[in-house]
Amino acid sequence: MMEYPRFYKRNLPHWQPEGVSFHVVYRLFGTLPRKSLIEIQEKRDRILDDYIKLERTLYEKFPDGVPPEMIAELYFEKRLIHEEFFDQIENLLDKAIYGPTWLQQANVAEIVRDSLHFMESQMKSCEILAYCIMPNHVHLIIREIQPVLHVVMKSHKQFTARQANVLLGRTGNYFWQKESYDHIIRNEEELEHHILYVLNNPVKAGLVTHWEDWPYTYLKQ
Repeated sequence: MMEYPRFYKRNLPHWQPEGVSFHVVYRLFGTLPRKSLIEIQEKRDRILDDYIKLERTLYEKFPDGVPPEMIAELYFEKRLIHEEFFDQIENLLDKAIYGPTWLQQANVAEIVRDSLHFMESQMKSCEILAYCIMPNHVHLIIREIQPVLHVVMKSHKQFTARQANVLLGRTGNYFWQKESYDHIIRNEEELEHHILYVLNNPVKAGLVTHWEDWPYTYLKQ
């Protein structure tokens, strides 16, 4: 059986430890202005650089081992920075003022929805806990991933891109942005937080009043 790497990097680092859940966000190609995206990423990286320097200082100060509470605090601070970066990207996507919104077409959204359930029920490649298909991006809470997340997502995106492009009469063009954003969910409290975020994304974007009213939101019972 082929062994797939559990870490790889494109613009963002991607890592899949054993037995974790993920919040995955993937978007249509061209849905974020490059200038805005670069500005947000550069601001995030400048802040993270300060924490990297602080982390090095701590390891120099404590050569026998940095106290666990300090490591935990650093991790928490860095996670907040990544979440702020994610929120800024998400706010741009929710406004849907740049790029295509093909997923607001029912027949296109249904291709994505059906593929997600096929991955779970037929391919047995994951367990899907929740998802929300927005006009220009998708939120997905997923676990029990086989073999690894980036392989599962690549297969899903390739299949749905082909089907959607045929439907839209644009065969051969990019449909999805190549890279997805994935966040490791480390405990049950965090899992509940992310599921609520996904379910309420259409409410946050001002598309519906109650999450149950959005036709392409799913919560596993």
